[in-house]
Amino acid sequence: MSLRLSPIEAEGGRLAPLLAVGLLGIASVPLAGSLETVSPRLLLVGVAGLAALAAVVLAGLLRPVLLALFVVALTYNRQYYDFDWLHGDLGGRGLYWCPADVCLVGLLLLWPIERALRLPAPPRPTRGGPVLWLLPLIAVGLLSAASSTEPLGSTVEIVRYLKLALLLLYLQYNLDARGLTIIVAALAAVILLQTPISVLQAAFASGQNGLSQIFQSSEPAELARRAAGTLGHPNYLAPYLLLITPPFIAVALGLRGSWIGRAAALVALSGTLTICLTQSRGPIALLLVTTLVLIALMTARRALRALRAVGLIVAGAVLLVAVVAPLAPAIEKRLSGDFGASVDFRAAYNDAATRMWESSPILGVGPNNFGLEIRHYSPDLYVLMALDALSSNESRNKVHLRSTAPVHNVYLLVLSELGLLGLIGFVLFLLRGLVLAWRASAASSQVTGLFALGLFCGIIAEYVQQLIDYSLLWDPLLFTFTLLMGVMHAIVATQEAHP
Repeated sequence: MSLRLSPIEAEGGRLAPLLAVGLLGIASVPLAGSLETVSPRLLLVGVAGLAALAAVVLAGLLRPVLLALFVVALTYNRQYYDFDWLHGDLGGRGLYWCPADVCLVGLLLLWPIERALRLPAPPRPTRGGPVLWLLPLIAVGLLSAASSTEPLGSTVEIVRYLKLALLLLYLQYNLDARGLTIIVAALAAVILLQTPISVLQAAFASGQNGLSQIFQSSEPAELARRAAGTLGHPNYLAPYLLLITPPFIAVALGLRGSWIGRAAALVALSGTLTICLTQSRGPIALLLVTTLVLIALMTARRALRALRAVGLIVAGAVLLVAVVAPLAPAIEKRLSGDFGASVDFRAAYNDAATRMWESSPILGVGPNNFGLEIRHYSPDLYVLMALDALSSNESRNKVHLRSTAPVHNVYLLVLSELGLLGLIGFVLFLLRGLVLAWRASAASSQVTGLFALGLFCGIIAEYVQQLIDYSLLWDPLLFTFTLLMGVMHAIVATQEAHP
């Protein structure tokens, strides 16, 4: 089973590039007057960019290129706060845009143009898409924002929910077999990209530096030898890879010997190595357990023979011991060195989040308001010091990072900000993604089914990880999860349309 490509009329295929080039020409008119103030280097980059864009448009590849760039750009964890003129200075709670937003806007603008030039339109799923499962969360968010003590910053957070809804709607009506292949290939490319960057960060002790300083060792610190990739922090990178690495493990195990299986094995090894380089304890342990669960499920579904499954487990155990033994002192230090402080740190945040929820149990203190309200609920000096250090304008305006210090438990974070109703809406949305992945794993296509089964295991691992983490509410992971949710819905919808 595979998704069907949307039919493209010959006339529309000729008109689309001409129309796009015409729009580029019109846009160049107002830009011509400002060229005097542009540096030669910037002008050269701009001309090269326009030439590349024109080539992509003329080749009829604008949509696949934008889709691939969107997946990759999600991992560039930078936020640009250029909207203070609209709502004033809200600090890290203000409205921002990310590089991935540019690609999403491009896809949304291209959507009506393609529909105007294509006949017939691609078949639409007979059932409502996953966006319907996001609506309760949006509704509760609006109610919570309206009742909060600072509704403006809370309303800004609703914009993120609306972007998720737009992404799901776009995928529901536009995703085809080509798009599915592009998304999976882009995810593989992202994993492969993180590995060499992570190796350099660990080797040069530059994990807490930016990519421009990757060869410059930083002062001795906890993050210096830990890989952060392009996501800026080990505890963002590891959970992100924990979600998307298991699908490639499943394909590698199920299609061993084929070129697809070998390619998936390379990606899976790359993702596993990078998770280990982050030295994030939870994701490393969860990836090991997830792999064992995945092998058990594949054996139960007869995608793996029982004897081969046992052999894989034994071989994996031997390999793990061989790798871990030389690194035992470093691993022991990582596991026990700051473990007590880490537990105390999280316990203080959990206590503050619980107190915050108790003050407003139904609707919470308002989305995006945890960092604003925590001072009233936490007596812990370390928590307040961390909050002050991360809420500076330097992080926002110079490093372009949305820095905050929330509770390290995504469910407590949602509960404190959106109350019990918000947590119910959030959990329903998460469960819908899990159900879609399980149903998609029954696809008749072996590759699609294995990928979905691996994603099902990755999602479960991610939900467990979020008990000690909040990265699921961070843009790279939240939008990637939503993207994969749309992919799984497209697979399920195609199964129902063509059983």
